[in-house]
Amino acid sequence: MVTTTHITRLIFIINVLICTLLIPPYVQAAEPKILFVSDRGNSKDIWIMKSNGQEPKNLTKSRKTNEETPTASPKGIHMTFSADGGGNKARWTYIMSLDGKGKRRNITKGEGESNPVWSPTGTEIAYTALAGKSLSIYILSLWNWAPQISVKAIETAEPFNVTDAPSTDTHPAWSPDGGKIAFSSNIDGDLEIHTMDVVLDKPDPENPPGLLQLTKNEVVDWQPSWSPDGTKIAFSSKRDGNWEIYVMDASGQNQVNLTNNPASDQKPSWSPGGTKIAFSSKRDGNREIYVMDASGQNQVNLTNNPAKDITATWLSQMLPGQSVDANDKSATSWGKVKSHQEQ
Repeated sequence: MVTTTHITRLIFIINVLICTLLIPPYVQAAEPKILFVSDRGNSKDIWIMKSNGQEPKNLTKSRKTNEETPTASPKGIHMTFSADGGGNKARWTYIMSLDGKGKRRNITKGEGESNPVWSPTGTEIAYTALAGKSLSIYILSLWNWAPQISVKAIETAEPFNVTDAPSTDTHPAWSPDGGKIAFSSNIDGDLEIHTMDVVLDKPDPENPPGLLQLTKNEVVDWQPSWSPDGTKIAFSSKRDGNWEIYVMDASGQNQVNLTNNPASDQKPSWSPGGTKIAFSSKRDGNREIYVMDASGQNQVNLTNNPAKDITATWLSQMLPGQSVDANDKSATSWGKVKSHQEQ
């Protein structure tokens, strides 16, 4: 008997094959790069640079709008980000070609949208938006996404809410296998890191499946980022009196401070191989993009610019479903997206 789960997994496999066959060789061999946001112009724009900080390039070049929280699609062909209409008008979610060419496309029209993140398969985007008076996590399905499809041709479904509690739920992050989303929620009074299972058919936003609280403090823990092998989660925490980058097991165990600096360090992002973490730091007097070893050693400033540089995100060069183990060996983990029937 063919179930919804079988169909979901078949779609996942088809997307992996498409990525394998259609990605041009120059993209497959590309050096890992980092997206970030900078106000070097008259507004916040999305920039891209090499992983050593060289060759920064402005991708959006806007003059009146502010672009924030960019992430790239699998294999780095498209990007999604949030942007306002200028003058603090409505903030929506957009997609655009990662080469900076062509027009951006608005794919949602909610309220207070931010932090959009592409799923490992490229077929969904999770993001934060207002639901009534509180922030919730939404998922938008992209029906016909493929690595080389044009931004204009991508078809979208109606976004649906996957967390609909009176709490604030924000900063979603997909697990590498696509089966879970880590996010921040103040359901217990202050923002803490949680994970939940991803259910794409008949979700129950009032009771997210597999909900698990990973951190328990009286301060804010947020901005989770999964390691490529899915065993670790890096996040920002204020438990030491200032913002620091922490890492923990995906179960919430073994929480360790990586940055140990009196300045503010936030928004961690793992490198595709899992050996580096990029983050934003204020230790030089203004926000700069730093990178460090996954152990916290060798913290290096990449941007060195008088402007504010924030929200670093690595571009993944792996296929959807692939992860990298401790020895940098590639391993494929097929999707674990659950159907409502499995709950």
